[in-house]
Amino acid sequence: MVKSLLLLGGLASLPALSFAQAGADASGPYLGLGTSLLTSQPFTDRGGSTLWGPALTGGVSLAPRLALELGLAYAGRNTHREYNYYDYNTGRPIKQSIDGKEKVYTFPLLLRATLTPLASRLHADVLGGATYLRATYTEQETYSTGLSRAVPESPATNRAIASLGPGLRFACTPHIEVAANALVNYAFFEGASSFNNHLFLNTRLGVHYTFTAR
Repeated sequence: MVKSLLLLGGLASLPALSFAQAGADASGPYLGLGTSLLTSQPFTDRGGSTLWGPALTGGVSLAPRLALELGLAYAGRNTHREYNYYDYNTGRPIKQSIDGKEKVYTFPLLLRATLTPLASRLHADVLGGATYLRATYTEQETYSTGLSRAVPESPATNRAIASLGPGLRFACTPHIEVAANALVNYAFFEGASSFNNHLFLNTRLGVHYTFTAR
């Protein structure tokens, strides 16, 4: 009876043991897919803006507690504005519609430092590094008279950004983990009228596949 209980206990401990043993070896290269949300609302009392879209992540371990991570994310939104005015030449009211499209691409290059024990399935991280941001905006004007006009594209915005924030990862299997992080970003060399315009938050949620079992 005692031998049976010991055998059952040993079998039950195998999954945890496999995580503990693999955790000490440091995970290898990984790829991730998820979503990214950009928002300036936490840093301004004037509304701010929020964009979200898909994100890709890739990384490689440099040391048992240190990894280098590269990401690519796209976020965009469509805007619509309408204006009504009177044409004194024709004596008729005219309705003007303006449809805009904003596209934002971010390329973060980060170092990820793990704070928790490697054998744990739940990891707390600190991420820091640089992000390159490129944003474009285009407009199309349409009038009730039937006239349509594409507005010349605004000059693209390019920003050099310092990124820092916490992250969490949970290992669902030896190869798959759910990851979430929140990066506070400060944009350099931006002709902003206030300090708030330099700051925004980038939160990411996704699934990572690690090629070397944890």
